[in-house]
Amino acid sequence: GKEPKWVKTQRKADIAFSKYKVVPWTKEEDGQLRGLLKLYKYTYRELSIQILRTEGAIKRRIRDLGIKEWPLREAVNSIWSREEIDIVLDMYNKGYKNDVIKEYINKSAQSIGGKIERLIRDGILIKHK
Repeated sequence: GKEPKWVKTQRKADIAFSKYKVVPWTKEEDGQLRGLLKLYKYTYRELSIQILRTEGAIKRRIRDLGIKEWPLREAVNSIWSREEIDIVLDMYNKGYKNDVIKEYINKSAQSIGGKIERLIRDGILIKHK
């Protein structure tokens, strides 16, 4: 049968997310993470883009390994522009995950997740899944 229109958009979103690894961490990746953290110059967002793991996976791995160094904090309470909000609304409605949306705006996936939660709470967005 014919596919619904939303399938094509969701397929693009899934392909965009597929570059992030979802396999167990290797010793080399653990070493790379430790090395980058010791430089004290990267945020979760920057680490995620460099090592192609989600921000949540990086945070979890740091805790699992008991690493003492942490990524830099991003600007707290930074103001969202109308353009950034529009991008989040559009991409969220097309099925993109936060870790992909962060590549289009200068915000972390965690920050984007918080914004999406607030937009849902305020009735601007409808929660998916």
